[in-house]
Amino acid sequence: MDRDQSARLKRHQKVASVLQEHPTELATLPAVQDLAAEYLRRFELLSPALAQKGLRSEGATEAKTDHTTTLIGRVVRHANALLLLYKKEGNLEAARNLHVHRSDYTRLNAPELATEADEVAQAAKLRQADLAGYGIRPADVKDLAQSVADFTAAAPAPKVAIEQRKVGGATFRQALKALDDFLKEDLKAAMELLAQDHPQLAARLQEARRVDAPGYGRSAKAQARKAAKQQRKGDTPDGAATPPAG
Repeated sequence: MDRDQSARLKRHQKVASVLQEHPTELATLPAVQDLAAEYLRRFELLSPALAQKGLRSEGATEAKTDHTTTLIGRVVRHANALLLLYKKEGNLEAARNLHVHRSDYTRLNAPELATEADEVAQAAKLRQADLAGYGIRPADVKDLAQSVADFTAAAPAPKVAIEQRKVGGATFRQALKALDDFLKEDLKAAMELLAQDHPQLAARLQEARRVDAPGYGRSAKAQARKAAKQQRKGDTPDGAATPPAG
């Protein structure tokens, strides 16, 4: 999921949130209520992508960070022990292929780090007996292998999983485009119907659907409140003031 798709999906999340907060108002117009229900149904099919994109709980994020820190620390220690062993044996090519600095690993993405760490873990397992003189015990080698497994389990799934996943018979990209169209056409028409009796709800929906539009700044909420106030007072749609009496 690229940045544009993420922004569009977050917009739908905001619109869905507003709809879910106003069931009573929606129930006054059965046709609009049906449209809202259909929109929410379609959004629910796409919502798992929000979690995969990284909008997870703080606890999950902290757990992943802990796994990364632990893994890199253990990998660097084992890699340096292997480096000294290889040099002692005169195996300079193997020594050159090792990454022995923390920065070598912190700049890698999750799949790359998992691969590099697993290679070091496998090498350490093969030379376990020879590494004893470098302070690497069998328990340390086992801990490294466990860290690789823990990190791999906590790492996010590849982006391609979301791109290729079928959503109600369509790809993620197609389903998101269909939801965009539903918002711009069907739900926009519903907003017009809501504006007469529920101007505040209509204004909130308008704000939510425009939140990621270029140039939509901090004044959005103020504009929404102003629009609702004008409709309550019976002002004209273009914002012109009602002529004074007499």
